[in-house]
Amino acid sequence: MKKIQIDKSRSTKDIADRIRDLFPIHRTLVNDGYRISMDRLKQELPFVVHEIPSGKQVLDWIVPKSWNVKVARIKDPEGNTLIDFADHNLHLSAYSREFNGIISHEELLSHLNFREDLPEAIPYNFHYYKSHWSFNLSFDTFREKFIHDGYEVEMKINEYDDFLRIGEIYLPGEREEEVLITSYMCHPSMVNDNLSGVVVTTELFKYLQQVKGLKYSYRLIIIPETIGAIAYLAEFPEKCEKVFAGLTAYCCGGNGKLHYKKTYSGETMIDEVAKYSFDQFYPDVSVILPFWPGGSDERQFNGTGVRMPMGALTRIPPAEFKEYHTSLDTPELISPESLVDTLENLATMINVLEADNLYVNHYKAEPCFSRHDIAYPTFRDALAKSAAYIVKILANEVDGSNSLLDIAVKWNMNIFDLAEMARAFEKEGLISVTR
Repeated sequence: MKKIQIDKSRSTKDIADRIRDLFPIHRTLVNDGYRISMDRLKQELPFVVHEIPSGKQVLDWIVPKSWNVKVARIKDPEGNTLIDFADHNLHLSAYSREFNGIISHEELLSHLNFREDLPEAIPYNFHYYKSHWSFNLSFDTFREKFIHDGYEVEMKINEYDDFLRIGEIYLPGEREEEVLITSYMCHPSMVNDNLSGVVVTTELFKYLQQVKGLKYSYRLIIIPETIGAIAYLAEFPEKCEKVFAGLTAYCCGGNGKLHYKKTYSGETMIDEVAKYSFDQFYPDVSVILPFWPGGSDERQFNGTGVRMPMGALTRIPPAEFKEYHTSLDTPELISPESLVDTLENLATMINVLEADNLYVNHYKAEPCFSRHDIAYPTFRDALAKSAAYIVKILANEVDGSNSLLDIAVKWNMNIFDLAEMARAFEKEGLISVTR
């Protein structure tokens, strides 16, 4: 097995460049900005883009129309512009219904969103499946500028039938069993939630496509949150059936600990891999969380009637950092280095998946190692649990029921050392892979 090795310097630059390129674009579930962003990702990686038409029912949902803002602003009675979508694309809540007219101060209040606890922040809001409209502004702006009796609201929204777009990369391995990685790209002008997941997962696949002889097949999908996952489940059930392990990656930046959220059952292969990887390689900077029906698209993939083995990887979970869903979630909030750190964790988990094998033994009792090209451990080696001691552990544990991951967990060993020794055993005809 050839392990994924992350080039930190290259990845740091690539991630920073990708954030700089994508951050200014206004994206939502279906719109021109999402299509443009997907086209730019296609310049980096060989994405195939699946298009599901507006109006199509996917499970219990309907694919929405494309929603594009031409003008959205509020003026005071003197004609002074108080807030303008052109200044910041969080100012209008996504999928707001078009409205034009004069409105009283009292009535306008029901169409304004701000946060008194973060007075300088513009909050992020949406009305995806509602007939409503609202503007978002900082509380400071509200206190300073909204002191009149009447206001002029002007909107020009271009809404039309289009396509929900799912970007997909598939890397075939020796086995048809698939590892599915997902992230979402529908949030405008916010980095941690969730350009961070997009740039980390696409960077991961840059490395994966260079690895020769992958054991498992790997698939990456970039989707609009929730409706994208629903559409994927509805349109590609045969692909979903092949998934034996998967991860949704989001909120991947910041200085917090790594967080892994378990699958619905909590006992799948990806759960075991995550726990081992965290315990063995990130013991002081990681947290394992139980499944709950919130978060992001892992709740769809683990949902009723689905139950796909999809965990979630975050650095700071959503809503646990104050800038979440606000204009404060900027490129300055997180460093490319923290994203590369998350990337390395993802790569480690995949390396563990690839290293794990189930072997059957072709010997009884202890093999005669002097007949084979395998170093036998000394007593001192055994006490120190050196690399040579792995020989005894492996010879004793391989019986067709214990995988390398099982053995690594039981004996608190590095699975990559075990895998290297297992290849030596296999070369000598002592063991062979059964899974």
